[in-house]
Amino acid sequence: MKLITKIFALSLISSLYIHPVDSIITFFIQKYPYFKMEKHKKFDPAKYSKQLKQPSFFYQSMADIVKFNTAIPGIMCLYGGNIAMSDKNGQITFTRNQQTPNVYFLVSTGVLPAYIIAPNTLHNWMIDRTQASELYFAEFKQDDQLELYYYNVSKVDLPKDNNIPLNTILLISDPKDVLIPTGATITDLSQNLILPTIYLKRNFCFLNNSLYTLAIKQYFRQSEQEYQLENFTISQIEQYG
Repeated sequence: MKLITKIFALSLISSLYIHPVDSIITFFIQKYPYFKMEKHKKFDPAKYSKQLKQPSFFYQSMADIVKFNTAIPGIMCLYGGNIAMSDKNGQITFTRNQQTPNVYFLVSTGVLPAYIIAPNTLHNWMIDRTQASELYFAEFKQDDQLELYYYNVSKVDLPKDNNIPLNTILLISDPKDVLIPTGATITDLSQNLILPTIYLKRNFCFLNNSLYTLAIKQYFRQSEQEYQLENFTISQIEQYG
């Protein structure tokens, strides 16, 4: 019985090694936080701070101020040969296809394909200078004093050769309708990359985002990964390093 248990445990460990769980890249898409000051000019803090007589009672005007549902589902983004759509929580998730934690965000109304063999074999995507485009760089850092990990997002110049970096998340939209907050956003140290939230403004065109993305979907497919067991020991691997 013990022998059977050991064999089962060894088989389980081997299967986990051969088929590792993929790491992910994820972030959320939410509504731009508009606030109408004229609607709440008569807001009286004392009125809402008094003790409520009924536990379930809630002022309707207070409910108008607090917005709970800010997630935006159905938004399409592209990354590493994959297309993902935001779910009901506004979350987009990709399989991580890069070693470094740094990521680019490209917001553009259109991109150009660079073919190896036209019109089917695609080498990479390029920036179309005739289209409105903005590029952001999310750099993974650690604060030495607080020992916190964070993404520092900054707007950067478009590449001079127009080649879109491989570690780029592409969102089809007019840049003026999208807000990617610059500066620091706290995150976790993990194999899974948790990127800053993206905000969409009222004029964001859902139709253009979906139709344009679907038009280039033919060039995207899931990556095929292969694994091979090697007989190198740790000391042999270190020698090659």
